[in-house]
Amino acid sequence: MKTLKKIGIGLLAVVVLLALIGLFLPSNVHVEESGEMNASPEVVYEQIADFRNWPAWSPWHEMDTSMSITYEGEPMQVGHGYSWISKELGDGRIVFTKVNPPAELTSEMFFMGDDQPAYANYKLEATEAGTRMTWSIDFDMGANPFGRIFGATFFPMMMKKDFKRGLEKLKAHAESLPAKAAAAVINEVTTEARQYIAVKYEGPPADISAQLGQMYGMLQTYLATEKIAMTGAPFAIWHWWSDTLIRFEACLPIGQKIKGTKTILYGEMPATAAIQVDHYGAYDKTEAVHYQMGDYATQKGLKLGSPLEIYVTDPGQEPDTSKWLTQIVYPILP
Repeated sequence: MKTLKKIGIGLLAVVVLLALIGLFLPSNVHVEESGEMNASPEVVYEQIADFRNWPAWSPWHEMDTSMSITYEGEPMQVGHGYSWISKELGDGRIVFTKVNPPAELTSEMFFMGDDQPAYANYKLEATEAGTRMTWSIDFDMGANPFGRIFGATFFPMMMKKDFKRGLEKLKAHAESLPAKAAAAVINEVTTEARQYIAVKYEGPPADISAQLGQMYGMLQTYLATEKIAMTGAPFAIWHWWSDTLIRFEACLPIGQKIKGTKTILYGEMPATAAIQVDHYGAYDKTEAVHYQMGDYATQKGLKLGSPLEIYVTDPGQEPDTSKWLTQIVYPILP
């Protein structure tokens, strides 16, 4: 009997000691792991920002392939999430609270009916190899001293193991997917007023570079003959393009009003609100940017006019096409 009493007192002392230790431990727990993968941030971001892609790489989906999942919200938007019911992992819910494509996402995670969420963050950084992803979670263990001990010991070990496995699977999955064009950085700006001379072209698709070169040659000859100076970079106004017909104007900016000729036309543009992208690369690589700007306008409810491509870099002075700057500008119509 005395032995049992001593054991009970000893166990009580251990419990009291652990409780005292727990009281001095921090309630907030932060765990993170990083990994690098040979895939662009755009590709990796899409695999994270759409929860329907998670079964391909999530470590928790691997632990219970039969879990019941209910999706909610629009993929890649704040409010997108899913709830799960799992005998192996317990029940829970996760939802995005911040999206910043293709660099960062933040989510709230609720475990097994707990009203206090954990906050997960997914940060993507472009590297020479592709993308470095840092996956982290922050959780408040509350005032319970034993919860704090769990948060300081077993919880970080469990999460680090899961994060490492998830990053390994995400790396393999993302590297198996086709490359994705980098998202254009679209800015809303106010353009300056322009005076210009132009030559028009309407007809079937041709060698656009050669066509523009010929048209700019005509414009420069006119300026030289009339002793008129250019006031900026050449540009083109694109009115229509399809597989069978293109219609555009090759333009040179000037600082005065002129009469022009039947071929050399004078034009003016007022200052206006617009969306703009600074694109670096060869001229034939701008098509994807135009589509992205069109999608942006649709999402924002903007009505756009004919786009301008301003050819800032002189190819005769810079042979490296990756350094050619083309400013793509779409006027916003009232």
